[in-house]
Amino acid sequence: MADRLRKLIAYGIITGEPDPSDGRRQIYLLTAKGIDLAPVLTEMVLWAAGHKKTENQALVRLMREDRRNFWLEFGNAGPRE
Repeated sequence: MADRLRKLIAYGIITGEPDPSDGRRQIYLLTAKGIDLAPVLTEMVLWAAGHKKTENQALVRLMREDRRNFWLEFGNAGPRE
């Protein structure tokens, strides 16, 4: 997992910063580039859910009902660069 996080940082998809309450931990945040992946990832999740049962039906239902608002809410989590 640490290797994957390093790669995501290197590709500019996430950033990491020390947790202010515990400096030993990192908080990972999406960058604007990472947030731009929301539509692609949404479609991948929906494709997968169409072919295999998923544990998170509520998320899949939300994505199916209103993709655009889902992406906007996702983006409102706020990238930090």
